[in-house]
Amino acid sequence: MEGAQLRLVFILLCVIDLCFGQCVILGDTFTFPEFGDCKTRDARVIRRVGQDNTHLVAVRKHDVWTPDGHYEDRVNQSSSLRLDNTVYRDTGVYEFICDSSGDFNIIQMSVVVPHETVVREGDAVKLKCYYDTTHVEAVRWLKNGKLVFQRNFSSGKVNYGEGYERKVSVSPGGYKEGNLMLTLERAQMDDEGDYICSVSTVGEKTSSCVSAGRLKVKMRDPDQVPNTPVQPGCKQNVTEGTSMGTMTSILITAAITAPTFTLFGLLLKSRCCNIACERC
Repeated sequence: MEGAQLRLVFILLCVIDLCFGQCVILGDTFTFPEFGDCKTRDARVIRRVGQDNTHLVAVRKHDVWTPDGHYEDRVNQSSSLRLDNTVYRDTGVYEFICDSSGDFNIIQMSVVVPHETVVREGDAVKLKCYYDTTHVEAVRWLKNGKLVFQRNFSSGKVNYGEGYERKVSVSPGGYKEGNLMLTLERAQMDDEGDYICSVSTVGEKTSSCVSAGRLKVKMRDPDQVPNTPVQPGCKQNVTEGTSMGTMTSILITAAITAPTFTLFGLLLKSRCCNIACERC
């Protein structure tokens, strides 16, 4: 089988999610992964448009990437091929071809739009991720490319990223409803970043991007406390406390003003008597 035909077979496999995909958040920079000996050789990257059409992205000669005209304002001319300011239409299948050997790598790029979440230190966070889980075997959450949480629903095995033990979770019950939401307890400033949710299907080692979240954590004022639900009965106690406080204020006010009114009454009575005596 010729090289072009072989690549086409791999492209078709990618279309049915049998190749490894990579996510990038809309507007961020995507770095094309290199492979084997091609890291030091002349190469080119093309984008596959359908089965028969391709668009050149960039060519590397003497360790420098030169972009095609369509990408010239978004490709850095350096040893690594980086696509800046990704747009939604960048989503697609790319071929990284090593010219000297004919070796190639197929890359499925997925550009995802993040939902932004803003919380204060100490608050709990829920990052949304919904997917048809009929054939999903596992879910994985990454933060800035590093593992946060992974659950295999078939085996029940759970893996945590460093520092996230007992801090994050995905509800096993939510899986049946397509809810793969990540819950993060007691958010801290260093929890800020980009989170990506991806899933793998039964019998396959590949993963597909589902959603992304951009978390921002604000510093909490010293006098503030994390939001907590009101316990049953607290409202009644607060009301009773308020009533008692109001009654106490009334009593104190009465105690202070009573002598004043009494004195005023005596003075008024004395004045009236004096007037009556003068008339007599």
